[in-house]
This record gives sequence, structure tokens and C-alpha cells, in this order.
Amino acid sequence: MPRDIDSRSAGDRRTIRAIPTEVLCQIFRAAKDIQRFTKLDDVNGRYPSFDQITISHVCRQWRDNALGLPELWTSLLIIRDSYKWDHIDMFLQRSQSQPLDIIIRWCPRRYEDEVTGANFAVPILSVLSMLSLHSHRWRSFDLIGDTGNAVNFTLAVLRPLRVPLLRRLSLKYITPPNEGRSAPWQIMSPIAPFEVFGAQLEELSIAEAFVDWGNPVFTGPNSTGLDFTGLRSLILCNGFIPVGPTMPQLFSILSRCPNLTMLHCGAFPDESPIQLFDVKLSALQSLELMWYNNEHVAALLHHLSAPKLRSFSLKCALSLAGSVLNALMERPPLLEWAPTPLPDTLSFLQRLRALRTRTPMAFLPAQWRHGFYERLQDIHVLILENMSAQNDKDLPTALVDLVSGTPANHGSASTTPAVLLPHLTTLVLMSPQSGLLRPFVEGRRDAGVPLKRLFANFASDHPALEVEWLRQNLEVVGTVRQFLENGDGNVETWLALDTEPVDTARFVELCAEVGCVVYPRPA
Repeated sequence: MPRDIDSRSAGDRRTIRAIPTEVLCQIFRAAKDIQRFTKLDDVNGRYPSFDQITISHVCRQWRDNALGLPELWTSLLIIRDSYKWDHIDMFLQRSQSQPLDIIIRWCPRRYEDEVTGANFAVPILSVLSMLSLHSHRWRSFDLIGDTGNAVNFTLAVLRPLRVPLLRRLSLKYITPPNEGRSAPWQIMSPIAPFEVFGAQLEELSIAEAFVDWGNPVFTGPNSTGLDFTGLRSLILCNGFIPVGPTMPQLFSILSRCPNLTMLHCGAFPDESPIQLFDVKLSALQSLELMWYNNEHVAALLHHLSAPKLRSFSLKCALSLAGSVLNALMERPPLLEWAPTPLPDTLSFLQRLRALRTRTPMAFLPAQWRHGFYERLQDIHVLILENMSAQNDKDLPTALVDLVSGTPANHGSASTTPAVLLPHLTTLVLMSPQSGLLRPFVEGRRDAGVPLKRLFANFASDHPALEVEWLRQNLEVVGTVRQFLENGDGNVETWLALDTEPVDTARFVELCAEVGCVVYPRPA
């Protein structure tokens, strides 16, 4: 932002005043639009500064222009323990009648015992009471809190509100390290947001909130509850099973989402047997699942039809066992490996262009692993979450498979080489051991299916000579920090990064989104 005006020369001040009003307005709008939030911001309390107030303090001309742009004041950032009532009121007044984007970060706490006491909910309820007077202007509402009660009391406040402009709702409870989870059912009943008047949402993200998923606002028709006709993104990241929807409740919601393009869902509380009806999501492109139960995932894939699906992420604690591979290949979970012809029609795996998952277990028969990879015939981006261990054989085995493995159903009339994943161009790895990557890159190149881009969470002691060789022989080499922490919902971003030309502004933006730093090109 500009330096203090008193430190400028008279010529500098004249230059500032000479900037046309239209140009100033565009600069101000751009300064507002580039503000970003990251997951580290949410956890540690490091937030980007909002520039509106700084802009209005530069000089009288800038102040007059800033105050004459109500859309400049429509983003409200409210941070626990550092918000100011007069700033909230100022933004609400200066935004006039413009739609509001509300961002609340009720974290981090200063002390672990702040959740105790009779008045712990008073501050956030006071903030919400002030904002509720303008609920008719809400365009987006984004709350992250590190106390479960703060998130769940917010749900209660949202229940009776009228929000005709709301298009994005995000509620997330994050559990601080070494602290037990909230158990809201001990003190309150589950709640459905906007139950009274409904809302027309385009993005809905709920994580660990105590929501009444069985309420008709979710399970009833769009005309009587939350209208999901225009919903494009649905994220239900409930790693804590008791607060998540059941699979039938999820499918009831999905049946009302004809335009959904992104679905991320966590664990389900269902017990066997699971009774589901078929749902077709014609627009779905991205699917992310948290793996806890083979039967749950198998049932979901069996009853969910998504002909345009192109990216898939499977989050699980261990490497892929045979039962997991069977579920993904739409085979009986307990079936031992036997040669299997490819389906006559495209299966779930055959549609994918990007996949994020753990590596298959090395001790599985090679034919089993190869059969899984063979069904990924159109994969361009592969993201492997291999767990680093001294004797880990899963990643080395996977890389050997992708060089020397042969698809069992490869025909002589095929136009692609007899190699697994013939279209793979981008590989993303977690903590690869030294000495693995060069043979893999050379092997793929010699097989006529060269890798183009490689990203990895390289260890600090990874041999510099190997990294330098990779830089010389690949189009892009980058390092990925906090591989797991930044992994939610980013497969589509990696897919976009696969084809984006290097050095464009969009390329830099995509790298920032996935948390990777690209090594400079060799001279």
C-alpha cells in the first residue's frame, strides 16, 4: 500500500491527484479482489489485511473515491479477540445496500479453558445479532471456529433468518491439537439453518457442525426447504461420525442437486445393510470421499451415476488393500484376484482424468495392482499419498508398476503403448525416497509416454543432483509443502495445473492454491 502521504514530495502528491477517478476505482476494486484466505490463516490467526481503510487514509481524493464505492466495503472480516465494533458498523454503513460477504474466524483461542463459563457464547452471539439486521443482504457467510459451541450456536441464529441473496454458506469447526471434540448432543438438539424461510444456495460447506440432516429443509422438495436447484458445490467433511448425515440422507440431498459439479463427503454413521436408491448427477465432475468402511464406498459408487466425473480423491489412513481396490473396481469386496475383462461400458475409474489416493499395498499380487491401474486408462494427473517409512515398499512398487507393468487387456489394435497409465503427464508425490524418481522418469520416456510435470514434498536432505537432473529433463519440477494439510478438494486444481502454460498468471495462481513452489527453469 502507499507510504505515509507526509513523506511524499509535492510532485508525488500531484501525481496521485492526477490519476483519473475511473482508474483509481479499478485499482481499489482489484485491491479488494486479490485478498485471499488460506487454511493456515484459519488455524493460526494469520489473516490478510483489508485495504479499504488504508486506501481511505492516503489523501482526500482517495478517501472521497473510496467512500463513493459502496462495493469496496462489502467484505467483512471478523476475527475473534481482534474485531472492533466501530469497524463492523462502518463497513455495514458504507456498503449501503450492496450484497455482503461475511467472513468470521472465531479462532484461535488464547487459552484452552475459554470454552467454559456461563458467558462464553456472548461475544459471538453479539456479533451475529448485529449482522442479522442485514441478513437480507448476505451473499456469502463463512464461519470457522475452534469451539464447537460457537459453530452450533451460530446454526441456531441462522435458523429463522431470511436470506434471499445468500449463495454461499460455509460452517466449519476445527478441533485444536490435543483437545477433545465437542459433544453438542449433550446440551442441544440438532438444527437446520434457514429452516423458516429457506435459501437458494450455490455452495454449501459444513464440517463438524451439529446439523439436523433429517429435517425436511434438507430432505424435502426444493420448493419447501433449501433450494438446491442451483447448488454446484457440496462439501460435508464430517470426520466425526456422530454429526454427519446418513447415506440415505445424503442421497436425498443429492437427488435435489441436478447441477452439482463438486461433491466432498466424509464418514457415514450407517450400519449394514444400507438401503439406497439410485441417483444420477449429470453435471458432477469432482468427487472426494473419506474412507472408513468398504461397504459404504462400494454402495455409494454403485448407486451414484456421474457420467461427467473426471477427478476423484480417496482419503484413507493406510495404503490401498485388496478390498479397497475391489470396491473402486466395482467388484465384490472380499473377492480374491482373478483376471477380469474391462467393462463393456465406461466404469467409474475409466472416466477419471485425475486421481488422489494412497498407493496400493506392495504385497498384493502384481496382476491385482495392474488391473487397478489398467482401469485408470485416461488418467493425466496422479497424486499419491505414500506414507514415509524406512522400509516402505508401496511407492517404489507403484513406480515400477507404472514403468514395466503391462495392461492385461491391451489389444494389438490399440493406438496407445502397452504401458499402464499411458496418458499420465503430471505426478504428485509425498516424501519420495532418493533414487526412485530418475529411473521412473527415464522408464516412462523410453516407453514413449514421457512424464512432463513432477511435484513432491522433497525432504531437506534429498540429493541435489537428482533434483537438478529432474529439472533438466522435465517441463516442470516443484516442491509441495504441507502435502496432507492442503489436500482437501484440490484435485481439480492439480488437473488445471496439468495443462496451464508455465509462467502465466494463472499458473502462478494455481501453484499458490495447491501450495507448491516451482523450481526455476535451468538456464
